[in-house]
Amino acid sequence: MQDRLTIGGFSRLTGLTPKALRHYDTLGLLRPAAVEPNGYRVYDRAQIPAGRLIRRLRDLDVPLEDIRAVLDDPTRRRNGSRAMRERSRPTCSGASASCISSGT
Repeated sequence: MQDRLTIGGFSRLTGLTPKALRHYDTLGLLRPAAVEPNGYRVYDRAQIPAGRLIRRLRDLDVPLEDIRAVLDDPTRRRNGSRAMRERSRPTCSGASASCISSGT
């Protein structure tokens, strides 16, 4: 198993598009492990959890600056995963038919 992944391989494993990965590199949010002489970005397998966390938080419309704060602080990173789970839970009070049928 390779420890390094092309941008396409990393994209498939994290759910982030190559375009988003290039954008996050430009912002300094998720930099590739290396950039080859030909300009290709290469990611390390150890970066997969961070990529997946970014994807999940973006799915919840968390702003990039908040994601940066989560990634920069190990305590917030653990709490970010917890907050993500809580934020994605249904917010229904009681078992109303409309809540159950809508999935929220």
